[in-house]
Amino acid sequence: MSTHLSLVGPDTAAWLASLSGQPESDHPVVLVESGALPSLLNGLPAALNQAPPVAWPEHLPDGFHPLQLGERWWLLCVGDVAESLAELVGTVQSVWVSAACVPLLPAQLRVLGRLCTREAALQLPADSVTPSVQTALADAGFAPADRKDSTDTATWHYQPRWPVTNNEAASHPPSALVVGAGLAGAAVTLSLIERGWHVHLLDQHAEPAQGASALPVGVMTEHLAAHDTVLCELSRIGVPLHWRELKSRIPEGHGWQAAPVANLKSVPTESLPPLDRLLTDPALAHHLQPGGLIRPAALVQAWLAQARASGRLTEHWNARVAALRNTPAPRWAALDGQGHTLAEADHAVLTAAHGSLALLAPHTPQPEVDLPLRPVKGQMTYGPLDGDAHAPCPVRHSGVLVPRYDDATHPVAQHLWSMGSTYERGLDNAEVTLASHQRNAASLQHISGPAHARLTEQAQQGRVHDWAEVRCASLDRLPLVGPLLQHPSGGLKPSATLATVPRLPGLWTLSALGSRGLTLSLLAAQLLSARMAGGPWPMKRRHAEALDPARFALRHARKATVKAAG
Repeated sequence: MSTHLSLVGPDTAAWLASLSGQPESDHPVVLVESGALPSLLNGLPAALNQAPPVAWPEHLPDGFHPLQLGERWWLLCVGDVAESLAELVGTVQSVWVSAACVPLLPAQLRVLGRLCTREAALQLPADSVTPSVQTALADAGFAPADRKDSTDTATWHYQPRWPVTNNEAASHPPSALVVGAGLAGAAVTLSLIERGWHVHLLDQHAEPAQGASALPVGVMTEHLAAHDTVLCELSRIGVPLHWRELKSRIPEGHGWQAAPVANLKSVPTESLPPLDRLLTDPALAHHLQPGGLIRPAALVQAWLAQARASGRLTEHWNARVAALRNTPAPRWAALDGQGHTLAEADHAVLTAAHGSLALLAPHTPQPEVDLPLRPVKGQMTYGPLDGDAHAPCPVRHSGVLVPRYDDATHPVAQHLWSMGSTYERGLDNAEVTLASHQRNAASLQHISGPAHARLTEQAQQGRVHDWAEVRCASLDRLPLVGPLLQHPSGGLKPSATLATVPRLPGLWTLSALGSRGLTLSLLAAQLLSARMAGGPWPMKRRHAEALDPARFALRHARKATVKAAG
């Protein structure tokens, strides 16, 4: 796998013109200033002789954005180029620098060198290589090429005097076990297969998208909080990413539909505005968020259909994994309850929500500290929609009311309403209970008396459904995405960093998505596959570190040191 990095700055025209002469790259990375983004997005498909794909964006907020064009995933890093470069993690084999970005180089070459493999080629305009730039390049470990390919372009190669750790190509196509075939597992499976990996997908059920991913209908919106958080920032990347996936893979009305969502969580029940005016009264517009209604199973099926088409997916259904065994080669084996091998691969990825804990715990000496995963039960109440909806859009208050969901492929009915789901921390069973049903009914009554009356009538007719499953959340409510910590024999030093702590070779997890699977599953899967394959991370370093599974053990070590010193 090769990665080409472009520092574009404000001059997108020169970069677009240079694309035909740039080396082929599996995962191109582009650093572009916010003001230049519209012209880049508008010109990129044409520069590659491609029509803009479905849902091609016209704008992206500042941040890192995975964007699929043709067969390749591009990473657009939008914002200040120097700041984006500092947050970028991965290795690159070639670099292109625009004339406008050359003045940044003297101060950024050390940062750039940490990304480059040995002999990585750096191209920049020949007339911009002043004596001071030449000196900075040489000091940072770059040497001019022996011959010139063009009078307009200068090429330098990264040949530092100090050791450089490069990713070595695998002697055979890498393989992975992925345990769990819900949103997280399907997203990881496709992300790895798109990087050329072979994947064994194992699930205890007879088909995918069971467990929490069997949710009858879910709501997808960006996360809002009083102060901007990591979850808020990541959701601003993950939601548009999922929108592009839905629009390109699934016809609307066959597993999803667009719908604004009224966020009334902070409004007291006695002050709720008239629901019938949510979409028409300008005074209520501040309550509305762009959003959508999604049946997760439709997205899971679409991702797995794409993975199957590659010929590199092996599926194992009714395969309950009881344990993982570390083996010499291949490195990991999934075992059933009798100790028989279900599948083997170089890597193992646990995406089985709260079920991941039992499989990971034997491989860490202090699972309660290292893997603080918590079950959260959720129960939804729903039924077929007869007549008109009692609200013009979904309403988030004490739970979420979906007044109308249209899905031609839904297994229960083509038109549904729903209320829920509950959030019951610490419960790890999927039992449908009367108490949870009554909690949903009470929440519905707070939001809409007519909708509650409909629930009561349909319940008397035996036409109301209740669905329950267990989500998984972490202690800090952020997902766990990355490699597992390997405790050193002398204990974890509080001075260690996430970049330096030892890891268990080949053991990974994507878990604790909580109620944000429809927002973050693909973005998290792309981060995990990038870390596994050594490619550029599709999010800022600080965001990835906030999701690193080793964060809990490191925090514990530091707190223990402070406590001992006090």
